[in-house]
Amino acid sequence: MQVRYIQEWPKWNKKKHDELVNAVHFFGKQLLSHQMARHIDIELKCDGEMKEMGTCNSDDHWSNPRFFTIAINPKFTMQHPAAVLAHEMVHLKQFAKAELRQKNNILWWKDLPPYSVDAIAKLPLHETENLPWEWEAYSREQELYDLWRKR
Repeated sequence: MQVRYIQEWPKWNKKKHDELVNAVHFFGKQLLSHQMARHIDIELKCDGEMKEMGTCNSDDHWSNPRFFTIAINPKFTMQHPAAVLAHEMVHLKQFAKAELRQKNNILWWKDLPPYSVDAIAKLPLHETENLPWEWEAYSREQELYDLWRKR
């Protein structure tokens, strides 16, 4: 797995940035096979302007993505940034294993009917947490974060 920063957060030092890159590698080992992880390329950025705590987007082929951008908002202080990364790495796993697929403004989760990205964007946060891919990410983030802290 290759991870690189494309936008650093100016208030963090190199140690803090390196810690997040190490967290990405750790979560990748927990979620992906060695074979799959070898072919994943991640651009990590800190974006204090976005409204979400974090996002994970696939940057290539919709059915077999291997290039991703993960953005975290360092202004959210209620969680350690690595906990947000744990959540977003679950989404990366979902995309990489084609459990979650996106093409244009449509999302597919496994064999369920498609979801409109525009319709999802209009939902209140408490309703988006019940979407199946979010439910998995929320249910696994604390476990992954705790494992990372204990390493």
